[in-house]
Amino acid sequence: PGDEVVYPWRSFEVHPVFSAIAEANPVTVPLKEQAFDLGAVEAAVTDRTKLVILSTPNNPTGTVCSTDDLLQLLDALSDDVVVIIDEAYLEFITDESVRNPITEILPRHNNAVVFRTFSKAYGLANLRVGYAVGHADVIGAIDKVALPFLVNGLAQAAVLASLEPTAETELNERVAEVIQERTRVAEALGVAGWPVTPSQANFLWLPVGDKASSLFQHLESKGIVTRPFENEGVRVTVGTPEENDRFLEEIGTP
Repeated sequence: PGDEVVYPWRSFEVHPVFSAIAEANPVTVPLKEQAFDLGAVEAAVTDRTKLVILSTPNNPTGTVCSTDDLLQLLDALSDDVVVIIDEAYLEFITDESVRNPITEILPRHNNAVVFRTFSKAYGLANLRVGYAVGHADVIGAIDKVALPFLVNGLAQAAVLASLEPTAETELNERVAEVIQERTRVAEALGVAGWPVTPSQANFLWLPVGDKASSLFQHLESKGIVTRPFENEGVRVTVGTPEENDRFLEEIGTP
């Protein structure tokens, strides 16, 4: 109790949940133009801060932090503050300012830890498999509180199969199609007059403010499920070309 967890907001919805479970005080930093304001994150860190969480690409906005900006933040923070770089949507990133934090950041900062998952691009969400890469001291601390038997045999078999060369080829093809469709749908929405945040994930963020609920309800009435955030926006998953065409047809213009 009394320790602080700093993270930008809006972001992944489990951040406040797990902060509460750990009896930590959440310190939220508002987004700036739908992206992280790392200068404000740095300013929010105090001597009570134990953890900074950065989901990049961010869920639900799809925006990313450049590697240089992350390095600048870590250079400014005390080594006592652990910084999580959550790359759940890593495979969908095309922004060249984002480099591999495992090779670019971890060798310089022992307090950084990278989270990755097989839930998104690999399509294994229901099996709940992910991993962390970091300094031995950080990983050792995680191991002390991690529940045993978290990854069952079926999940392990699925992950190993996903790492086979033939599966990797399929993965790359699937990711390439999502990226192509992401660009096409974003451009079409922009032409139609909808506000769209440039995304590096497998979804698009429409920051429509107080119209979020009504837009969600309209699309749901047409059989299209999106994720609304009341008075903020709507997250739309990039689907198949046919699904995306139907979405564009039903959403129309603002």
